[in-house]
Amino acid sequence: KVVVSDVWASWCAPCRAETPILDKVARHHDGKGVVVLGIATSGDDWQRAAEFAISRKLGYTTLFDDGDHVANAFLVQELPTLVVIDRDGTIDAVRSRMVHESELEDMITAALAKS
Repeated sequence: KVVVSDVWASWCAPCRAETPILDKVARHHDGKGVVVLGIATSGDDWQRAAEFAISRKLGYTTLFDDGDHVANAFLVQELPTLVVIDRDGTIDAVRSRMVHESELEDMITAALAKS
């Protein structure tokens, strides 16, 4: 599957603004070989991050990156950071800013075309 990972924090305004885009894309691609994951940084409070995700009824899984292992592996410098991983497990695209829906769809289409 293609994996779209969004490293975010509930206190980050662009991160919060991006969640409806990720939700729409996740629902659109459900069952089509694409998985969307929200990864809350440890700079966030896990309860606040969970409450935010639950209150928005997001159509994608949200994880808490305790210790920022994922954020460090992706070399995250700013939030939000979006990472698209192709079916072979290769990082295909990285965006360190809020992504627009059409841009994300283009990244997913490119990653799906590779495999």
